[in-house]
Amino acid sequence: RKIEDTPEGSDLIAIFEDAPKRNIDLRIITNNKKSFESLIRITPEVKLYPGNESMHAKVILIDDDTIFIGSHNLTYNSLFNNYEISLKIRNRELNKKLSEEFLQLWQFSKLQKKNSHS
Repeated sequence: RKIEDTPEGSDLIAIFEDAPKRNIDLRIITNNKKSFESLIRITPEVKLYPGNESMHAKVILIDDDTIFIGSHNLTYNSLFNNYEISLKIRNRELNKKLSEEFLQLWQFSKLQKKNSHS
Protein backbone atom coordinates (compact mmCIF):
# COMPACT_ATOMS: atom_id res chain seq x y z
CA ARG A 1 0.00 0.00 0.00
CA LYS A 2 1.11 3.50 -0.70
CA ILE A 3 1.16 5.74 2.32
CA GLU A 4 -0.98 8.33 0.56
CA ASP A 5 -3.73 5.70 0.24
CA THR A 6 -4.21 5.49 4.02
CA PRO A 7 -5.98 7.90 6.41
CA GLU A 8 -2.77 8.35 8.40
CA GLY A 9 -0.76 8.90 5.23
CA SER A 10 -3.30 11.44 4.04
CA ASP A 11 -2.69 13.39 7.24
CA LEU A 12 1.05 13.35 6.63
CA ILE A 13 0.59 14.38 3.00
CA ALA A 14 -1.70 17.22 4.15
CA ILE A 15 1.02 18.48 6.50
CA PHE A 16 3.52 18.49 3.64
CA GLU A 17 1.09 20.19 1.25
CA ASP A 18 0.19 22.81 3.83
CA ALA A 19 3.80 23.71 4.66
CA PRO A 20 4.24 26.52 2.08
CA LYS A 21 0.98 28.17 3.17
CA ARG A 22 2.35 28.31 6.71
CA ASN A 23 5.75 29.64 5.60
CA ILE A 24 7.47 26.36 6.44
CA ASP A 25 10.69 25.67 4.54
CA LEU A 26 10.13 22.01 3.61
CA ARG A 27 12.95 20.53 1.56
CA ILE A 28 13.48 16.84 0.88
CA ILE A 29 16.39 14.94 -0.66
CA THR A 30 15.89 11.34 -1.75
CA ASN A 31 17.82 8.88 -3.87
CA ASN A 32 14.74 6.80 -4.57
CA LYS A 33 13.07 7.70 -7.86
CA LYS A 34 9.72 6.19 -6.79
CA SER A 35 9.72 8.27 -3.62
CA PHE A 36 10.72 11.31 -5.63
CA GLU A 37 7.76 10.90 -7.98
CA SER A 38 5.36 10.72 -5.01
CA LEU A 39 6.97 13.61 -3.13
CA ILE A 40 7.16 16.00 -6.09
CA ARG A 41 3.36 15.88 -6.27
CA ILE A 42 3.07 17.34 -2.77
CA THR A 43 6.02 19.71 -2.48
CA PRO A 44 8.10 21.40 -5.17
CA GLU A 45 11.24 21.40 -3.02
CA VAL A 46 12.40 17.85 -3.68
CA LYS A 47 15.79 16.93 -5.05
CA LEU A 48 17.16 13.66 -6.30
CA TYR A 49 20.51 12.71 -4.78
CA PRO A 50 22.86 11.80 -7.65
CA GLY A 51 25.55 9.97 -5.68
CA ASN A 52 26.45 6.34 -6.36
CA GLU A 53 26.23 5.40 -2.70
CA SER A 54 22.87 4.76 -1.09
CA MET A 55 21.37 7.63 0.86
CA HIS A 56 20.00 5.92 3.94
CA ALA A 57 19.87 8.84 6.41
CA LYS A 58 16.50 9.80 7.80
CA VAL A 59 16.76 13.21 9.45
CA ILE A 60 14.15 15.88 10.07
CA LEU A 61 15.39 19.30 11.17
CA ILE A 62 12.85 21.64 12.75
CA ASP A 63 13.57 25.28 13.52
CA ASP A 64 17.01 25.78 15.05
CA ASP A 65 16.98 23.21 17.82
CA THR A 66 14.89 20.11 17.10
CA ILE A 67 16.06 16.99 15.27
CA PHE A 68 14.33 13.71 14.52
CA ILE A 69 16.77 11.03 13.44
CA GLY A 70 16.10 7.33 13.02
CA SER A 71 15.48 4.28 10.90
CA HIS A 72 12.01 5.31 9.66
CA ASN A 73 11.02 5.72 6.03
CA LEU A 74 7.95 7.62 4.89
CA THR A 75 6.22 4.44 3.83
CA TYR A 76 3.14 2.71 5.17
CA ASN A 77 5.08 -0.33 6.37
CA SER A 78 7.75 1.75 8.03
CA LEU A 79 5.29 3.99 9.83
CA PHE A 80 2.65 1.43 10.79
CA ASN A 81 3.95 -2.16 10.52
CA ASN A 82 7.71 -2.23 11.07
CA TYR A 83 9.55 -1.85 14.32
CA GLU A 84 11.46 1.39 13.81
CA ILE A 85 13.24 3.64 16.22
CA SER A 86 13.64 7.38 16.04
CA LEU A 87 14.99 9.92 18.46
CA LYS A 88 13.88 13.47 19.10
CA ILE A 89 16.87 15.60 20.04
CA ARG A 90 16.80 19.22 21.14
CA ASN A 91 20.27 20.59 20.53
CA ARG A 92 21.07 23.83 18.71
CA GLU A 93 24.72 22.96 18.01
CA LEU A 94 23.89 19.55 16.50
CA ASN A 95 21.00 21.05 14.53
CA LYS A 96 23.37 23.65 13.08
CA LYS A 97 25.91 21.00 12.04
CA LEU A 98 23.24 18.80 10.46
CA SER A 99 21.72 21.82 8.71
CA GLU A 100 25.10 22.64 7.18
CA GLU A 101 25.47 19.04 6.01
CA PHE A 102 21.96 19.10 4.55
CA LEU A 103 22.68 22.35 2.67
CA GLN A 104 25.82 20.78 1.15
CA LEU A 105 23.77 17.79 0.00
CA TRP A 106 21.06 20.17 -1.28
CA GLN A 107 23.61 22.00 -3.45
CA PHE A 108 24.99 18.68 -4.75
CA SER A 109 21.60 17.12 -5.49
CA LYS A 110 19.56 17.69 -8.64
CA LEU A 111 16.43 19.79 -8.62
CA GLN A 112 13.82 18.01 -10.66
CA LYS A 113 10.75 19.52 -12.22
CA LYS A 114 7.25 18.09 -12.02
CA ASN A 115 6.61 15.50 -14.72
CA SER A 116 10.36 15.37 -15.43
CA HIS A 117 11.72 12.01 -16.54
CA SER A 118 15.42 12.79 -16.08
